[in-house]
Amino acid sequence: MATGYVDGFERAMGVLGLDVEAMEEWLLDHNIERCPSCDWFVASHELLNDEGEIDGLCDNCRS
Repeated sequence: MATGYVDGFERAMGVLGLDVEAMEEWLLDHNIERCPSCDWFVASHELLNDEGEIDGLCDNCRS
């Protein structure tokens, strides 16, 4: 719900009843992070390059 939608973060906050800080912590606990390039939330593994190193770009920003 928090990934792949423009309003996903806000929708997830409403469903889970969390504030912004608690929601960001909840997402990190579930391996979902914000791409520093586009600010969308993605699965943490998407921020890894082909060598498995963190390059900080989601699949969309990398292509």
